Amino acid sequence: MSGSMRWVIGGMCVMAMLARCSTTPHQVSESPERGVEQIAWEAIAKGAVVVDVRTDAEYQQGHLPGAVNIPHDQIASRVAELPSDKGQAIVLYCRSGRRSGIAKQSLEKLGFTNAINAGGYDALMLARP
Repeated sequence: MSGSMRWVIGGMCVMAMLARCSTTPHQVSESPERGVEQIAWEAIAKGAVVVDVRTDAEYQQGHLPGAVNIPHDQIASRVAELPSDKGQAIVLYCRSGRRSGIAKQSLEKLGFTNAINAGGYDALMLARP
């Protein structure tokens, strides 16, 4: 790879990192000092919508207080159940963070700007304030 190509790729990486750091005023900013669980609990304390994207059977075994159950593969078809304000914080969780990551990507494709992949239910419960 040529030296100029390395500079181009390096510059693109820096731009991508800077773009990820920018937030709108009502977004919860991510910080390396705070874990995703803490970020999620702070968003919940500020009124975020909480969505459990696991199956109904998993949801019935235990879920966060106030969480609605919308399985990750139904999130796009059930978008009407989410806030009309696409900038409102939405905390998504599953068992490990994989399905909530998929749900977050689906919501972002639909224009939601403040979806938070909070990872797994057990880790969230352990970090509960």
